Amino acid sequence: MKIWIISDLHEDIIRTKEAIQILKDNECKKIICLWDFIGYSAPYYWYFASRNWSAVIDELKKNCDTVVVWNHDLFWIKKLPKYSSFKYPENWLELDYQSQEKLSNWILIFEENNELPSLISHEEEKYISNLPEFVIEEIDGIRILFSHRLYPDFSWSEMNFKIETLEYKQHFEFMRENNCQFSFIGHAHKKQRLFTGNWISYIEFGSKTIMPEGTWFVVPCVAKTTFENWVTIFDTETREIEMIPLHSDIHIVPDRATK
Repeated sequence: MKIWIISDLHEDIIRTKEAIQILKDNECKKIICLWDFIGYSAPYYWYFASRNWSAVIDELKKNCDTVVVWNHDLFWIKKLPKYSSFKYPENWLELDYQSQEKLSNWILIFEENNELPSLISHEEEKYISNLPEFVIEEIDGIRILFSHRLYPDFSWSEMNFKIETLEYKQHFEFMRENNCQFSFIGHAHKKQRLFTGNWISYIEFGSKTIMPEGTWFVVPCVAKTTFENWVTIFDTETREIEMIPLHSDIHIVPDRATK
């Protein structure tokens, strides 16, 4: 079976519709969304007039078979992640911004730093609240882990760049403990990468790559950002990864946003 995987939509209804149409044109059998469909970062995205959270979620409800949640979405509905190395105090959501920063020792991500509020309805909030932080599915006899980020911080609520080596090891251990041959994550926005326990392979856009068992793959972004946007296909029979491009120019960050 061919699985179609999209990630990082960020309220971009134009690119979301384009990605869904590509999948329909190619007669996809199963669509997985690794989330980030909330989260409009003012300095780094440039489609303010067309950003539409509600339209994006409608498209996903109609077309996606599996959806997982992540930190932008949890933040805007004020729900704490279940999986995290940071121990949130019981009164966390009652604390002000400065208190949360100080208490977390500045390791957590605070979306109010650069994001415009997402105007979420009560119905949409309930939908988000019921979404899982990761999913393991068995397809054609193989077990695949789908999440937005790595174990244990599936929702990526922590700025843990300095411990990536440890994080990679923990993710591989989680895959082995759950008998997962493959794993797909989103979030990075950058050039897609294939990870094994010993090496990282940077995959060229437009190429086809066999995914060795016991590896995980970073899915490229759908929203118009400062990186190229594509959708990803994984063939469970051939173990082959393929990417199809969207037709959007990348966004160039204005000088004022970097100063």
